[in-house]
Amino acid sequence: MSQSSIVLHGLDTVKVNVQFVSEEGIPCSHQELPQPLLDWLEWWQSQAQQSRRPVPTAFSFHDARLVMYPNGASAWRYLLRNDCVEIKLGPRLSLRMVAKITLLSAYLWDKGHPQAAIEEVRGLVYDLLNGKRFQFQVAQLDMCADVVGLCLPTQWEEVFVTHALVKRPVAESQKERAYYRGRQLETIIFSGHGAPVNAKLYHKVKEIHQKKDEKAWFFDLWRRHGWDGVAEVWRCEFSVEREGFREMGIETIEEALRNLKRLWAYCSREWLRMVIPDAEDRNRHRWAVHPLWEELQHAFDQDGDPALDALGPLVRVPRRAKNIEQLTAQLAGCATTLAAWYGEQEVPKEADPCEIALQVAQAIVERWEEREVNVQDEIRAKRFIYSQVP
Repeated sequence: MSQSSIVLHGLDTVKVNVQFVSEEGIPCSHQELPQPLLDWLEWWQSQAQQSRRPVPTAFSFHDARLVMYPNGASAWRYLLRNDCVEIKLGPRLSLRMVAKITLLSAYLWDKGHPQAAIEEVRGLVYDLLNGKRFQFQVAQLDMCADVVGLCLPTQWEEVFVTHALVKRPVAESQKERAYYRGRQLETIIFSGHGAPVNAKLYHKVKEIHQKKDEKAWFFDLWRRHGWDGVAEVWRCEFSVEREGFREMGIETIEEALRNLKRLWAYCSREWLRMVIPDAEDRNRHRWAVHPLWEELQHAFDQDGDPALDALGPLVRVPRRAKNIEQLTAQLAGCATTLAAWYGEQEVPKEADPCEIALQVAQAIVERWEEREVNVQDEIRAKRFIYSQVP
């Protein structure tokens, strides 16, 4: 085994929304599939419904025919698929897109570089849409790093500092309830599917065996990066979904790929980290980062656009701005309430707003001093909690 604990890193799933755009690159108000394509989709779907099984279409991708499924998907009228991509077309609801495409795991790892995969899929969509102008809006990226040497205690909550609202342990076969296999922890989920950012830590080798080795090709990928074929391999997987990208100001898949390093840094440094407990320090946010996690934080250092490194970490600005506005409103209300409770001596009737704010600030400082609060430590801890680490 090589000294590095990371045996693989990359994208395991990519989802994009297909949007028609103007010459200026602005999404069109009307998103409708070309009629010739609709006619073919209807015909292929009718054939699939009659035979009650998927039927091949005239389109191929990555040397494999795309097949039409009989009943589409929950929110989509048509579903095309092969072992590389899944294409949902014709939204049943009024959405600002005409299709959603999922680049599947085996295809992404086979291509090696996500940009190459995107360009290949772009060619397919160009043919499907008869050359109409479109863009790929990023809908979801699953970024992962496979590591050896990870040892999680039974009380795993003690070693993770996270911004996730929900945390639960499960086993791969029991996704909907807390579950250990004996006393051995197999999977931890942070937040879960549907949240703007979510994460999962799980025993990858056991997951492969549970799925009857259908992903055993990972073993060869790991061996190329130093895996000895024996050591346990755990996967740390972060998923950023459309709402998360919107909050970060990232719109297209090209922007997302250019920001891969910054996305991983946000997830593994600000949103979640593994620490070494320190019994002498009650503030968990000051605990040192675990050495293995520190190595994991650098997994994507060579990815993305180096020119963007100078911009610093990504921040989910819209949510932060809304929180600042709400908290400012609360503080303003509390300040006037406190001023009303004070007597004439503390806050005279003719006091101007600055005098009132100064009186309230003085009361706050006195409380900090009375309770021996280290204000800078509190700010640093809360910056981590609320994803504002500088």
